[in-house]
This record gives sequence, structure tokens and C-alpha cells, in this order.
Amino acid sequence: MTAATVTAVIAMGANESTFTFDDAARIRARKPVGQWNSVEIVSKDGQLWTYLNGTLITHVTRHPFTEAGYIGFQVESGPVHWRNIRIKAD
Repeated sequence: MTAATVTAVIAMGANESTFTFDDAARIRARKPVGQWNSVEIVSKDGQLWTYLNGTLITHVTRHPFTEAGYIGFQVESGPVHWRNIRIKAD
């Protein structure tokens, strides 16, 4: 990650999550409106990595979600379209 990386600890009830987020990398990796972006989320050994168009933008090193469960998609604004969603176990 670059110098624009932010490391944060977020309280989630009695639990905390620790992560780094590189907003500058996200902006650089994002494709223009009308083009498809590719997002890859890797969950392994209790950590999460998020890649946007092949660029690492988030790394979660600690979180309270250790049990298997549902996968959700969240959008904060505007219309969104999903395609080619794949889930692969190691």
C-alpha cells in the first residue's frame, strides 16, 4: 500500500476491526462510468484482502466475523449492476 494508506481500528459493539484502506489506490484503479469494475475479495486465515481491478485497496487484519455465514452486497448510493459473481473455496 502507498503513503495514502489509512490504518484504522473500528469498534463494533464489544469487538473491534483493524484494517488499512488506500483511497488513492482505489481512485487510480477505478474505471470510468459505463465500464465494468472487477472486485476480488480474499478471505484467508482470519484476514481479508480487497482488490479493485487487480489493485489492493483494503486489508483487514482483525475482525469479529470468524464463523461461516451469509455473503451480502452493500451499495451506498446510485444504481448498481452485478454480473459474473463467483464464490470459490480454496
